[in-house]
Amino acid sequence: MTVSSTARGCIINSVCGALADICRADGFHHNVQTVDRLWRPNQDAIAKVRPWIGIDIGLTRFEHEAGEGMRAEMDFTLGAYVDGATPEEREKAISDMEDDLIVALNKDIFRNTSAANTIIVDSEANESELQGTGPKVGVLNMRFLVTYFRSSLVKSG
Repeated sequence: MTVSSTARGCIINSVCGALADICRADGFHHNVQTVDRLWRPNQDAIAKVRPWIGIDIGLTRFEHEAGEGMRAEMDFTLGAYVDGATPEEREKAISDMEDDLIVALNKDIFRNTSAANTIIVDSEANESELQGTGPKVGVLNMRFLVTYFRSSLVKSG
């Protein structure tokens, strides 16, 4: 993981670290194999080793505060891919992954002091087979917001 000195970079690193730490030895349901910080929704992740989590960093919205400050809100979407031979097994794996993601993200809502808050907004599951003759994969998409504060002044180098 790269080291960053910006609040945004520290938040991204914190999210990646929290997701990469999902393992049964720590009481989670899954042992996450890969966290891909360059994932985009609808990107093919079927061939990946599962459980696999992709991170899509969406829009950052800004609200100007009095003085030189800004409130920033980063929008994240996670795509978690899990295995299951039957629809019931995929539903259970997705439900367990949803639990794992909620616990992992809520362990540190301040993202190592870089953020003011982390809020999980929604999730959407797909237990159906994504490929009729290929692997039986379930998908959970989860969206969350991270709020932080920053200066609105550009620093000169």
